[in-house]
Amino acid sequence: MDKYLVGPDEVERQLEVAGNINTETKPTSAVVEQLSRRVPFDTGWLPPGLRSYTQSGNHAQIVIVAPPGVNRINWGRTEGDPECKQYLLAQPWRVIIADTIEGNLFGARMFYSPGPVNDIETPLYHQNVPNLNCRGYRGNGVGWVCLYHNENWDGWTLGQKMERIIERCSGSEAYNDANMDMTDGPRFYKDHGAPSYIYDPKEWEKRTEKKGVEWTFDSSLWIPVLVASPDNQDQHHENGEPLTLKMAMDGKYNAYYGDKYHPKASLEYRKGNQPFEPGMFRESYAKADGEPVLDKKKAKKDKVKKSVPAVALAEPDPVPLLPSEPVAQWANEEEDEFCCDCGVHIPEGTGGPAEHGPVCDGCLNNLQECPNCNIYFVELMAHPGGIACAECNPEFACFMCDGDFDGIHRHMINITPKDGVGVQENAELCPNCVDTHMLCNGCGKLRNATSDMYMTKDMQMLCYACTEVCTECSWLVSKDDEGHKADCDPAFLQQA
Repeated sequence: MDKYLVGPDEVERQLEVAGNINTETKPTSAVVEQLSRRVPFDTGWLPPGLRSYTQSGNHAQIVIVAPPGVNRINWGRTEGDPECKQYLLAQPWRVIIADTIEGNLFGARMFYSPGPVNDIETPLYHQNVPNLNCRGYRGNGVGWVCLYHNENWDGWTLGQKMERIIERCSGSEAYNDANMDMTDGPRFYKDHGAPSYIYDPKEWEKRTEKKGVEWTFDSSLWIPVLVASPDNQDQHHENGEPLTLKMAMDGKYNAYYGDKYHPKASLEYRKGNQPFEPGMFRESYAKADGEPVLDKKKAKKDKVKKSVPAVALAEPDPVPLLPSEPVAQWANEEEDEFCCDCGVHIPEGTGGPAEHGPVCDGCLNNLQECPNCNIYFVELMAHPGGIACAECNPEFACFMCDGDFDGIHRHMINITPKDGVGVQENAELCPNCVDTHMLCNGCGKLRNATSDMYMTKDMQMLCYACTEVCTECSWLVSKDDEGHKADCDPAFLQQA
């Protein structure tokens, strides 16, 4: 039976043969590289758009290119605005660079490209949406979008993570004009003399209705991202160099407030460096499932000395004793606390506990306090209606699929029931049905957004039962669109 002792520089293999123990060594970095190729990994079903996935240690970088299209975007006046408006807005190719730590979303940056992204040297352009860093924001990378750390992705496949990243970066969580207004996209474009349909969502939607999507392919409408250097890309520099996709992926950037992950392990691996750390094995052992079984035995020193003449065996590094609870990244040796939402220092006696860590007084205003345990929690914009924290929230039955779900993620909406009779007010839907279904603008029924919903010529989202194909122009139109029939069908004109 062979044994392996893992050290920071070498892996020693011990093999007992005929009463003797033979040893051999290989570089640890080479063994780790081969081991990583044999770790079970399943991406799950991947949505279109994955262009790069790099993982090493606890860090991963995901690069997604979403195709051009008309996107439904929530746009509010303030954070958590219950009366936020929905707009159908045309956008060109969208480049999303997301970072995960321990498998959970750490941060994301968003850019435009007016043409297909077929080259890693493709230049990137600023997006024209709120909650986005253009001019610089607390050290975060240019293009950084403000997304809270309010989800646990343990057990999710890469495909599920991709879908959630695209959803959260596409306006499902309401953009708002109050947060980051000094550095966001609309004001950046307005200050650079852009036409109103670039920074005003109402004008933007009107242009989308008239021109469709193709007008967004005009590169002269968009402002190229200019940065000081690949390793200094925290804001737009008027006299800087154009930021390419390669620079955005491989350069130095902060993915979130107080980002301490430099250099990022996955980026070092992409550059050909082997980012092996001795702590990788200790960390993996400490986080492995199951309670450790302690079995003390006396070392058989005499036998080892006889069976391994003139060979000094390397002692493995001791496994450190780790705390039973992981130490949060915001706590340092002096036990100072920093807000896990905005990154500022929390003076003693201020702030409060949230589900995702300590939060300053300013950020507490954006959270809800659980009436049972007094822990603060995030009431998700995409799924409003949570009444307590995740631990205290009761379970609800989904109106659509009848499945039970945690009420913190419920969505209450007025819909036409499946039997088509009357209207069900405040129907409670689970997160999965919210993500995969949408209301038909015609009949008001909840339909599968992928298979049952279509966009008509006049930009309405209707189900298959409410649409038909015009025999004159071959466009998909509403069955009740008499105006289109009058414009397109000569027989209808004669009947009138």
